[in-house]
Amino acid sequence: MDWGDLEQIAIAFYERHKLDAATPVSTAKLATLELGEDAIVRAELVAGPAARFVLGGRERIGIKRGLPKPYALFFVGHELAHVVLERERFDAGEHLEAACDYLAAALIAPAPSVRALYRTFGYDLEAIAKKTRSTQTGAILRIGEVEHVPLAAISPRLVRVRGELVWPDERTIRAWARGERPGLQKVPITDGGRGRVALVGGED
Repeated sequence: MDWGDLEQIAIAFYERHKLDAATPVSTAKLATLELGEDAIVRAELVAGPAARFVLGGRERIGIKRGLPKPYALFFVGHELAHVVLERERFDAGEHLEAACDYLAAALIAPAPSVRALYRTFGYDLEAIAKKTRSTQTGAILRIGEVEHVPLAAISPRLVRVRGELVWPDERTIRAWARGERPGLQKVPITDGGRGRVALVGGED
């Protein structure tokens, strides 16, 4: 699966709805444009944070009540990605959920917007997250995906890497995050509690 195809699908989605991909639009608005008014329903879901269902003959996206806004918007984007990939007949095979996660992020912050925001704000993740209505972790991962910057985003639960740098095992990455490592810049992630940081490799 070519992740670049998903970047292009996100841009094409914006263009189809006459939106500028350099200006991020809320996935709530994107879902409304694609599925119609009342596309999103806050609901008490039995399992998971979000689900698609049909109500009154129309497809809707149900979002679990109480989710913080950036997370709710991501899960709206994930479910919307299922709709878009089905329409595009995009075959992600066994990687469908990963493809929907990636496309959700690309709809939240299309590549042209990431490039513009990165030029303006650098690694000011708070500013980028605010502009894209995402988390700071989402913001740094999009920089890695679009700008091909080698980086690792570390949280208490997960270590996620981007770029072509060959990273060591998770334990070593976490040790680097606690100390200093030549050639790696620490970028604080301040919106998700303690224990979150990004390590960014050199861009030369």
